[in-house]
Amino acid sequence: GHGYGTIFQLTTNGTVTVPVVFANTNGAYPAGGLVLGQDGNLYGTTTWGGRGITEVFPGYGTVFKLTPDGTFTNLYSFSGFDDGGFIYARLVQGSDGYLYGGAFSGGLASYGTLFKISTNGSYVPLHTFIRSDSGSPYGGMTEGRDGNFYGTTYGAYAGSGSVFCVSPGGAFT
Repeated sequence: GHGYGTIFQLTTNGTVTVPVVFANTNGAYPAGGLVLGQDGNLYGTTTWGGRGITEVFPGYGTVFKLTPDGTFTNLYSFSGFDDGGFIYARLVQGSDGYLYGGAFSGGLASYGTLFKISTNGSYVPLHTFIRSDSGSPYGGMTEGRDGNFYGTTYGAYAGSGSVFCVSPGGAFT
């Protein structure tokens, strides 16, 4: 394809089909894997691509949906600014139906963000990391029994990662 990645399907007998070829404008470099939503659709992220594509401004990643029949929908494109950019980890679907994730950089202090997004593409910011939070979320989050989400950061300083907790309403620890 375009060199920006694909989504492929592999049957147990070895047949491969490619329902999505990323072309930068619809996303680029899927890194976090897919999550099967409660509605039977697959959801995922790309690290690059999306809106605002130029040679200088390549786009900062997307959240997308793929239906079982192969229909691809770009739900959200990150700007790299207030909403963050560069999503490396898999989304997690919470018991409330929202998809939760983290952007490695961007946000008001450039140390990343946490967000939730509905399965129809409504973006809700949860937290903007600052240097003292030890920002840059890198791994996926997990929903705890208490209904909060737990994850890890790469760290604003080399080797200074942290473990965090964020509530569905955005309370951060």
